[in-house]
Amino acid sequence: MYQAFRTERYEKEYGKLDYLDQGRIIKFEQKLKKDHDSSKPLGYTFFREKKCNDKRLLFLIYEEYKTIFFVAITNKKIQQMDINGLLENLDNFKEEIKRKLIFF
Repeated sequence: MYQAFRTERYEKEYGKLDYLDQGRIIKFEQKLKKDHDSSKPLGYTFFREKKCNDKRLLFLIYEEYKTIFFVAITNKKIQQMDINGLLENLDNFKEEIKRKLIFF
């Protein structure tokens, strides 16, 4: 089973959701820890998305750390803009996950 972490941005977006959507997302996150291949790759095998009703959950998989890093919750309208922004920051995300693993 993989460990899972969330970015600050993801936490903020999650907090804005209603109770039902939050419950769906938690179930999805738990499922992903066991089987992350049930999601769609976004140009790279380690950068993936999963649809959850009208939301898109964007996350990174770090096989070497057995870790999933949930980075954003978005919708179809702004999805590509979010994907482009996240791709520009892949190095920053990797450093952030390394720091989180040190303190975990």
